[in-house]
Order: sequence, then structure tokens, then C-alpha cells
Amino acid sequence: MTTAHVIGPPIMLDEQQIHERRRKITRKYGSEESLRRKAMTGMITDDERIALQKLDDLRYLEG
Repeated sequence: MTTAHVIGPPIMLDEQQIHERRRKITRKYGSEESLRRKAMTGMITDDERIALQKLDDLRYLEG
């Protein structure tokens, strides 16, 4: 038996919210560049990889 997963409605972020989310992530995990370097060496943790994916998502939203 499988469980259905519900995806919520899309969330629209304004420029200020994007900036704030980016600031929180970089304060906790470091800059996007440092996370990319860690990923290239294979020394990135799961939490850092998720943070990097979130930074990629934010960059996409910025256009």
C-alpha cells in the first residue's frame, strides 16, 4: 500500500524574502562558492548539499 503525498500551493517570494533566505543559509553553512568547492571534493554533508540546492532554487527565482 502506498501513501499519497500532497504538495501545497506554490509560494511566491519577493526580492527581500529571497535575500533573507539566502542570508540565513549562508550564515549557517557558508557561501555558495565554498559549498560548491566542498561538493567537488566530495566532502559535503547531506545538510550542506540541501543548503546548496536551496541556494540554487533561490538563484533560479531571482531570474
